[in-house]
Amino acid sequence: MVNLKNHIEQVRDFLSLSIYRFKTKHGAPKLVGIYCCPRMGWITTNFNLTNDNTDNCADLEYVEFDIIELENWQNEYEKDSPKFVIHDRTVEHNHDLGDEHMNIIFFEYLKPIAKEIGDEFNIRILLQKLDSEQTELMKNEA
Repeated sequence: MVNLKNHIEQVRDFLSLSIYRFKTKHGAPKLVGIYCCPRMGWITTNFNLTNDNTDNCADLEYVEFDIIELENWQNEYEKDSPKFVIHDRTVEHNHDLGDEHMNIIFFEYLKPIAKEIGDEFNIRILLQKLDSEQTELMKNEA
């Protein structure tokens, strides 16, 4: 079982550092794409310098600028009955039903982190799951 709460700080730090590194190298981006594949255990950052209105991380100007690999997400997913704890509830994944249910779970997990990062950096965030309907272009509130 993987408790996603244990990864919040690691994910937040990865995103903050990636944005900082991008700004240092290329200047202030207009949009940060957070692209995630929970079954493979990775999150990438993607950036646009010129446009802040898109709905696909793969179309951004700087794709896969940084990546974090969370092996225990993938290791748990590969079990017969993977279990993830999110917001203090345990969710068991059924492989026979496909991955969209798990994508929704991870989307809801990442959404408050993405919102916090967007507000912290005063930037728009595109949160997207690989091979999923879970996509949202978030406006910052800072």
